[in-house]
Amino acid sequence: MQKILMLIISVTFILAQPACVTSLQPLATPGTMIMDKRLSGEWNDGKTAMSIQPLVESNILREDDGSRKLPLGETEEEIAFNSKTYLITIKQKDIDYLMIGALSKINDQLFVDIMSLGGKHPQKPEEKGTVFEFSENYLRTFSIAKLEFAGDSQVVIKYLNGDFIKEQVSKGNLRLKHEKDNLFDSFLITASSFELKQFLEKYGHDERLYLKEKSTILTRKG
Repeated sequence: MQKILMLIISVTFILAQPACVTSLQPLATPGTMIMDKRLSGEWNDGKTAMSIQPLVESNILREDDGSRKLPLGETEEEIAFNSKTYLITIKQKDIDYLMIGALSKINDQLFVDIMSLGGKHPQKPEEKGTVFEFSENYLRTFSIAKLEFAGDSQVVIKYLNGDFIKEQVSKGNLRLKHEKDNLFDSFLITASSFELKQFLEKYGHDERLYLKEKSTILTRKG
């Protein structure tokens, strides 16, 4: 189990949809993770600019002189996981929102785990709340989406349909470990990475599992 505790911030403007579900564990593991060169580059959804690059190639891990600023982790598991992840940067009103993305190939489908790192103001790097200013009062959580490439210039992000999943779990039609709080209408998937993999192996092709009207279409810039 990776020990890094992440500060969770809302990124609802593009990567978190109202009816999405959140997982306590990632789908991706070192055994299922892949890198796909089609994902790297500059993207736009028509309103918001996004940059995606391998974490190991990003400036976020380096000082101004090019030396390594942060390690990829303390344990072999952390290093193996982080070495195959992507840094996702979304610019919104002069703030850079930073996330980690990890790709998994399940049968013939691609899925991505998205975990928030935090936000920073490029012109005010001294301010608190910038990336890597973590809080131990928050546990990292993951949003899971399906990726479908249309050539090299377009990718569709299809988010899991939280309302459908919660309804089917409540009816006993789907078996997925979870915790829920009816008072606050919260629902957290607590299944292990292996159980998430089994779930998507069985149901990943069922289009009811995804939000039809909430997909994000990214187009490569340039």
